[in-house]
Amino acid sequence: NPASNRLIESVNEGGGGAELRLVDPFLGQYLTPNSGSLPSGGVTHPAWSPDGRWLAYVANIATWGGENTTGDIWKLPVTGTVAFGAPEVVITGTTAPGLPGGSAASYPSWTPDSQRIAFAHGSSSRSESGASALYIVGADGRGVVRLDRACGGAATQDNFQPRFSPFAQDGYFWMSFLSRRDYGNERAGTRGQARQQIWVS
Repeated sequence: NPASNRLIESVNEGGGGAELRLVDPFLGQYLTPNSGSLPSGGVTHPAWSPDGRWLAYVANIATWGGENTTGDIWKLPVTGTVAFGAPEVVITGTTAPGLPGGSAASYPSWTPDSQRIAFAHGSSSRSESGASALYIVGADGRGVVRLDRACGGAATQDNFQPRFSPFAQDGYFWMSFLSRRDYGNERAGTRGQARQQIWVS
């Protein structure tokens, strides 16, 4: 979290048994919320908002976080150091535009101002072999936009795992992500092998 005194992690990945757990990083212990509860039953990819008020996560996964083929973005209000409110859906995996056959929203990441959430969406979250593009949506679930420039075009399906820097710099929000686009590989002799690279937008 922004105060660096709590961690959130996903455990028991593998489908229906996955859950989020709160950790005291100094004691190395799991913590039971004083109020509310953490989501369980097929959840993964937790992301704390920079203002500390929300947790975004993926719910309703079919397998595990690294290869889920279904998934919805939810958010959970953080009401205290060890307290949470009622979860709210941000966007379901079947409503994001751009990839009609896909139903897997994955890897939510908050903008530094905690107003919007970037995420990947497609048929699978697996960056080695799946099909996915990058999107951004308001924290209230409105205004979904496909990030065509970052993705390298309106029809690309080889971009995964967006992650915002928690800080604005020089008037910009910076986001890293994985892409399999064929860039710089001809000279290295790896052209056409869809190797993953880290990109920044």
